[in-house]
Amino acid sequence: WIRTLTQRKRFDNAISIAGKESFASKSPELDLARVELFVEKSSGESGKIWQQRALELTESIEQNHGGYWGRLANLAVVGTAANGANSGSNLDLLIRVADEAQRNKQWDEAIQALDAAFKQAVIADQSDIAWKLGFRAASIEQSQGKFQNAMNRFQALSTQFAKLKDAHAGYLMACWNFTRTMKNDPQDLGQYESMLTHLIETWPTSPSADQARIWLAAIRNSQKNKPAAISLLLQVNAASPLFGKAMVELSRTAIPYLNQSGLPNETKTKIESAIVSRLQPLLEVPTESLPDNWKQTQAEIVLLLLKMETILGADLGSNLDSRIETLLNDPTLSSQIREDANALKFVRAAFGIPMASTVPGRARQLGIIIDGLTRLSSDSEAIPKAKRLIDAANQLATYISELSPSQQKEWQDAKLAALILTGKSSEALALATAIAKDNPRKSSAQIRLAELLTQQANGSKDTREQALNQWRKVARASRKQTPSWFTAKYYVAKLLNDQGKREDAIKLLDFIRAVPPGWDKAPNAADFNSLYRQLSDP
Repeated sequence: WIRTLTQRKRFDNAISIAGKESFASKSPELDLARVELFVEKSSGESGKIWQQRALELTESIEQNHGGYWGRLANLAVVGTAANGANSGSNLDLLIRVADEAQRNKQWDEAIQALDAAFKQAVIADQSDIAWKLGFRAASIEQSQGKFQNAMNRFQALSTQFAKLKDAHAGYLMACWNFTRTMKNDPQDLGQYESMLTHLIETWPTSPSADQARIWLAAIRNSQKNKPAAISLLLQVNAASPLFGKAMVELSRTAIPYLNQSGLPNETKTKIESAIVSRLQPLLEVPTESLPDNWKQTQAEIVLLLLKMETILGADLGSNLDSRIETLLNDPTLSSQIREDANALKFVRAAFGIPMASTVPGRARQLGIIIDGLTRLSSDSEAIPKAKRLIDAANQLATYISELSPSQQKEWQDAKLAALILTGKSSEALALATAIAKDNPRKSSAQIRLAELLTQQANGSKDTREQALNQWRKVARASRKQTPSWFTAKYYVAKLLNDQGKREDAIKLLDFIRAVPPGWDKAPNAADFNSLYRQLSDP
């Protein structure tokens, strides 16, 4: 009856039967007919009043009669506003239009409705709603691959509502979308750095700022600015779930940087002090007050401090050995953490701990020994502290020598590294010669033999000749103008000069420089330039 009267435009009669109330009755079919009547009335006088009643009744239907009837009522309301003519300034209706368009994957219509709703929310001073609407529109642009548009939307939204608690998240999304538009242009990188810096400075305690610090640290790493990268990683909030990731990146960055030769002691001490003062107190923090992944994060902190003490010789003033056992006996930790802990235990104990049973575990043991002993060449004060490393290298070499012949062959490289690290040069040269002979096509084996021969070339004319011939062999086996080819050619020229054949060395260098692209793009270009200046100086 209501529908018939509505169709005949007898609205007053229809309303007298349907009632003006917007709350739902017990009959979903009756309520749907009432919604359709209210929608028809909304196109005439007092349209906004009837439009609002239709929307209120639709909400009641959704709550009292379920999704199916709610969907039919919503379609009735949205259908009349699909062209935007009747949507007016009703925020609820505009949101429903956007919902329906998004549900039907009509992205342009959805964004149009969201933008209109956003304006109404701003006019009504409903910042939280306006924020959500703007975020939805930007997210649609992002999902459609329109990253520049999405970046502009997120950036403008976060700037406009900078005081809202989630504004930082919008700006982080702006940064992410900008990375999708970046090309190999220094200006792009500069803008990206500025955006990350702005996020950190504007919302310094937010979770997004922690992510920005990690991203900015990666940039500083790529720029070889290790101290800046380390500083950024240390600023990540310990209560953030991202702190564990920051600790992994910190270990990857700080240990190699602090372990390099030529680093001023003042710089090394300052950075070590900053790391220790930031991380050591966190070992005593109750885990209940920190993120769910804190146990794993705390394990990463322990490993980092252990590596600083073992590899760098840092004096932490605390006994960390007991914490190694804690890591080893915790089955909830990752296998990599436990393997690292076992490798550190092997090195720190020096004797009495068996070699790891797995290839990754043995590789970690060897890696810690190698990293720990690299500083001996440049820091004489480190030698007394490195006794446990030398003992561990000896122990590793001993264990390898006791393996079966087939296993020894598998671990020849590890044994060679141990011999080199412990100063057994003649034994190392003999083993390197045997490995190179057994692996004639393995470039790394040939290059390593050439390097050992070169290191010992000062003591013997015959050794210099052997080194020269070995580098020539490497050059012949390498593809022209590859890194190994450039390395081999450099040493051939250097050794020729060492033998008093200066003109032959200059002739070789002139030839290499004359053939495009010369040695300018070679990894060892600086060595070539230095040698050429030395030989050209009258």
